[in-house]
Amino acid sequence: NIPATDLDRTDSTADYAQLSREYKEKNSGYLKMINNYEHLVADEFSNVAYHKFFDLLLREKQTLAFHCKAGKDRTGVASMLFMEALGISENQIKHDYLITDRLSTKIVDGKVDYMKKKGASAEEIANIRSLWTVNIDYLQRAIDTVKSLSGDPITYLHDYI
Repeated sequence: NIPATDLDRTDSTADYAQLSREYKEKNSGYLKMINNYEHLVADEFSNVAYHKFFDLLLREKQTLAFHCKAGKDRTGVASMLFMEALGISENQIKHDYLITDRLSTKIVDGKVDYMKKKGASAEEIANIRSLWTVNIDYLQRAIDTVKSLSGDPITYLHDYI
């Protein structure tokens, strides 16, 4: 158990009433996620967690499974860093990241249906959908932050992770 954040930045544990109160403004969910992905590569807490993750990858001599609550944010950044370390192209990393969205469609649609039944506005639904889905802009923010901090992913891995 290696938490990559010291708090729930994506509101994955919030109930509908909490989400409804917080996400009434246009694009607030999208902006929260952009900010979250920057924090996932810039915060010291996250860096320590990803260091532990890489330590396990290097130390263990067996198959490892890694995940988070939704398998897209903390796991998405861990996967991006791991794939960068392996020399996989940025285009392939982005392609693989976007697969998550296709695989979670039924779950997200079920949550959206529930929100509609509760009377959520179109803006609330759009914002909360931003929290529950992947967006290439989110991963791009993490990639751009890595490059901004270190110039390139391998230097970032050496200097921060």
